[in-house]
Amino acid sequence: MEAKNTLSAIPLFFLFFGLVGCSNPLASPRGDSDLQAEKLLASMTLDEKIGQLLMPSFRLWKGVKVKKLNEEIARIIQNDHLGGVILFAENIESPEQTIALNEQLQGASKLPLFIAVDQEGGLVNRVPFMTTMPGAMALGAARSQDLSYRTARAVGAELLSLGFNLDFAPVLDVNVNPDNPVIGVRSFGANPKIVEDLGTAFFKGLQDAGVASTAKHFPGHGDTDVDSHLELPCVAHPRERLKNVELKPFQRAMREGIDLIMSAHVTFPAIDDSTVKSKKDGSLIHLPATLSRKVLTGLMREEMGFRGVIVTDAFSMKAISDHFGKEEAVLMAVKAGADVVLMPEDVDKAFKAIRRAVDGGEIPVERIEQSAKRIVSLKFRRGLFEKKNKTGFSEERAAHQALAREASDRCVTVLRSDKLPWSLYPGLKVLVLAPNPAILEEMKASLQPFVEEQGIVVSGRSLEGMTVLNAETILALASADCVVLGTYSSGKLEKKMSVESEAIASAAKSSRPLAVLALRNPYDVLLLPEARSYLAVYGRANVFAGMRVIFGLKEPEGLLPVSIPGLAGNPPLFEEGFGLRFDFRPVP
Repeated sequence: MEAKNTLSAIPLFFLFFGLVGCSNPLASPRGDSDLQAEKLLASMTLDEKIGQLLMPSFRLWKGVKVKKLNEEIARIIQNDHLGGVILFAENIESPEQTIALNEQLQGASKLPLFIAVDQEGGLVNRVPFMTTMPGAMALGAARSQDLSYRTARAVGAELLSLGFNLDFAPVLDVNVNPDNPVIGVRSFGANPKIVEDLGTAFFKGLQDAGVASTAKHFPGHGDTDVDSHLELPCVAHPRERLKNVELKPFQRAMREGIDLIMSAHVTFPAIDDSTVKSKKDGSLIHLPATLSRKVLTGLMREEMGFRGVIVTDAFSMKAISDHFGKEEAVLMAVKAGADVVLMPEDVDKAFKAIRRAVDGGEIPVERIEQSAKRIVSLKFRRGLFEKKNKTGFSEERAAHQALAREASDRCVTVLRSDKLPWSLYPGLKVLVLAPNPAILEEMKASLQPFVEEQGIVVSGRSLEGMTVLNAETILALASADCVVLGTYSSGKLEKKMSVESEAIASAAKSSRPLAVLALRNPYDVLLLPEARSYLAVYGRANVFAGMRVIFGLKEPEGLLPVSIPGLAGNPPLFEEGFGLRFDFRPVP
């Protein structure tokens, strides 16, 4: 269904600014966005202002993935006057389909929508056909503000060409907890200065490309060992520690002009020690940052001076949905100071709940107008009201792919390098061991260029489901010339790597050189202390770069962006900033 069949009315922003058949002086990027917003808000109804505060997702409709606009969704956009939507992988199939869907969504709205996506790079990529850029921790290992900026600029250019105008990136959490199950490699590292430098460069790259950017997850999700998608985490540090670590990257981002900041579904008792009764089990729990006026208004607005848009993390996450009522939580967030409620579980009920609260005096009209002004002002600032010429998917893909390869090459970090690099020669038998079949295929595919150019022989075994090495894997180890063992865990104590340790011991016993390639968290080295060659690449997309270092085609450049702690209170195994080099030896 074409969007033009959904509405018969001309969108309000065309009528208001005279974009049909005449010039539009207020849409000039040189105009004052707050003044433009005030003029538009004067013509908007209360319902239209309330709708600006809501940003739902439409992943599925009656069990079917939403790949094109339907009449029911169009009516929700119109009736609830939505300010934006967020898309996920379920909504995205191809460049042509994505562009068409985003055009249909915009066509169904009276005011231009924020169309958002989580495109962080690395672990979180909702648009599969975009250039796969290394994630934040890989950029942290490369230690280059210029590279972070250029990476984000390329991401922004591709998003904009697809019709997206808001990216929920970058992550500014300082990942000081090796057990963090949800942030990890999504963070630039454990050093607040690196996080603020590279995070600032990243968001400026997005915004310079014309895409609104979002710092997340305020006040900081980096020192948690609980996933807020599943439970309600707590960061119990005193305010002074929060100021010196967690808050530093966000304060820098505010000072440098970040568009939005996303709140965390995490409790911070040092900032807000008030408690409420959980609807899940009746226990008393602290208010998460998302619902706390002391955090959003007191800390972020009044103490730290943020003037941009505050967006909540998703309300579908269990940290919110399990403990607070659906409509009650929406009202709590708005009263706390949130401007955009992301993914309310029932957007129509959320809209009506806010309207009832305003009509009953529970929420002042001024509170709604404050948020609506910030949102509309940002839309002006990012050019959403400007008439744009239609374009296809980014024509700079080749340059962006070269940039992705550069970033991958520069992130590879060698922590141990016994017998590295290895020499390539025809007939070299390389065995790949991987935690599951999917990663095994990726690792083998990364060696395919060496098969074609150097004549090496590659075989592989998946370790999935093994408690001890099976006979076939033991035989494969015995017949290989060298072994690459891939690991992939989300936290240092996620599992015991007994099978991987057995493989390392078996290779050492038969004098087979073995290199461990950590494809996600660098902390896996804690579980494999016997590994004598160990490299971290911070993401599966960087596996080829890791192989190039292993086989001496590239000098390692990466520096560890986190500290690897010692076990049982011992000194750190590796300090932040550590990284080995070895003499580059060209392959004959």
